[in-house]
Amino acid sequence: MGDNLIRVIAMTAREVARSCGGVACRYNADCFYMYIEHQEDYSLLKDMLVQRISDILSPLDARIRIGV
Repeated sequence: MGDNLIRVIAMTAREVARSCGGVACRYNADCFYMYIEHQEDYSLLKDMLVQRISDILSPLDARIRIGV
């Protein structure tokens, strides 16, 4: 189950990053990096990630943090 969760998060991060013209990668364990162009409002990016992941994994019990 844990491996499937990591795969879902990885695919979702990659799709969202690509939609913003960027790339995503897994750093280690459950930490992912996304490299995208500067955004004025990163809450849209976070909302996209949460929505796509929760569509697949319901209920969503995860913490998503974004740092710049």
